[in-house]
Amino acid sequence: MPEFQTEGASVSFWLRVKPRASRERLTVDSSGELRLELHAPALEGQANEACILFLARGLRLPQACIVMLSGHKARRKLLRVTGHSPEETIHAIRALASSLPGKKPKPRMEIPASPGTSKPPFPLPKSPREELKP
Repeated sequence: MPEFQTEGASVSFWLRVKPRASRERLTVDSSGELRLELHAPALEGQANEACILFLARGLRLPQACIVMLSGHKARRKLLRVTGHSPEETIHAIRALASSLPGKKPKPRMEIPASPGTSKPPFPLPKSPREELKP
C-alpha cells in the first residue's frame, strides 16, 4: 500500500500520473505506489489540473484543499490534502484506489441442499444442451 505522511491536519503522498489514458481511475501499481490514469494530455498543466479535479471530486473536497507540492512537470507528483482529518483522508484515498468502476463481483447463487443429504433438492441438468431436449 502507498505511504502517507501526516502533518497536523494534512496528508501528503506521492502519486504517479499517466496522462492520455483510455479511462480515468486511481489504482495501486505492483510496486505499491498510487497511480492515477487521466484522459487529459500533459500539455500546459492540463494533466495537473485534471489530477487535482479528480482527487477533489473523489474525496468530496474543494479543489483548494489539494495542493501539488512538487512534480509539476514530472509524472511523479507530491500532493498534500487538507479538509478532513488525516484518518478520514487516508481511508478515502484507499477506498478510491480500491474501487474499480464496472468490475463488481457477480453474486453467487447457492443451491440449498436437502436435509440430510449433500444433493440439491431438485435434479440439475448435466449440460446446457440437456435443458433444451424435450
